[in-house]
Amino acid sequence: MLEQDLGSSYDILTTISREEVMTRIGRGIQNGERWDKVKLNDGLIGYVFQSYIKEYKEEVEEPPKEEYYVNFDTTLRIEEDTISNLNYEDLSVESIKGLIDTNLNIEIYNNKQKLLDNTENIGTGSKLVLKDTEGIIKYEYVFILYGDVNGDGTIDSLDSLVIQKHLLEIKLITDKYLLKSANIQKTGEEPTSLDIFKIQKHILEIKFIEQ
Repeated sequence: MLEQDLGSSYDILTTISREEVMTRIGRGIQNGERWDKVKLNDGLIGYVFQSYIKEYKEEVEEPPKEEYYVNFDTTLRIEEDTISNLNYEDLSVESIKGLIDTNLNIEIYNNKQKLLDNTENIGTGSKLVLKDTEGIIKYEYVFILYGDVNGDGTIDSLDSLVIQKHLLEIKLITDKYLLKSANIQKTGEEPTSLDIFKIQKHILEIKFIEQ
């Protein structure tokens, strides 16, 4: 029965069947008895003794989780959070994007966190950021161009100078990605004078650095 107010002493508004579905909109206590304020499907509002009600929660079907995929061209070398084995002849953002098959949004930044357009080139420390449609970052990778020790996307005498200063402890390379690019021998150790020699041979086109 649906009472007008809390307690059985009030007027009965209507009789409710066991199968009646209603919505609880409040709770109350009268003389130690618990009453629920409910709203019927026809809009009628009143109180029902709580023991007469069976509560259930409507199961809401969750939308399927969106699946993301990222496939890199087999020419690229993916190691944890880095991408290497780049084509030194074409480091444009447009070309790099062409080597990535994904349903995520692709953004590429240089090592100074500037968003690059398709015509600009990447260098060591440039970052690949993959975002979903809501702009949430799902994956991040950093590009490594061996020999590009200052991150400008070219291999020249400035890079050998950076390594020289590092070896002489005049100015140490503190960025781990730039330091990795300075180890052209790929031994995982500190760069040496042999790495400088490899840059010199690259500049003179005697032997290009293998990425």
